[in-house]
Amino acid sequence: MTQPRGQLACFRIYPEAGSGLFYRVRVFQSERTLRHYLKSGPVARTLGHYGRAMCSNWLRIRIDESGRQRLQPDMGEILLTVRNLGTEVITHECTHAALNWSQRVGFDPFDSKQKRGRLVSASVGEERFCYGLGQMARQIAVQGYKRGLIQDA
Repeated sequence: MTQPRGQLACFRIYPEAGSGLFYRVRVFQSERTLRHYLKSGPVARTLGHYGRAMCSNWLRIRIDESGRQRLQPDMGEILLTVRNLGTEVITHECTHAALNWSQRVGFDPFDSKQKRGRLVSASVGEERFCYGLGQMARQIAVQGYKRGLIQDA
């Protein structure tokens, strides 16, 4: 498989250690090369007028030899550009990914315990969501630094 034009990096990120569920992250030279990638795929996508990055979510199903359907661990991809490889954009796109992941795994990050309208404590789902989001953002930052794509914070 050939590398898409303008792609500088491609790697996987995982919301939880020990889980096979992952997102593929692609980093492009520019918004122009990112937009070209979006148009050239099997399903044409657009970045939108204000878009600087994108998280696409999907369910992949493989049918094995016996005809049984198997849900694949690939949950989608996060598309970034070097120019927008900062904390704001990374966490924004990882939030989209974490919301999809919470639905896929089957927990509610918004099921918080309330007492007289005041938050008493974060729920298990909320904590799991926040840690998953943090894990994905951290992995993108680490890979960005290792590959020389991120120079400073």
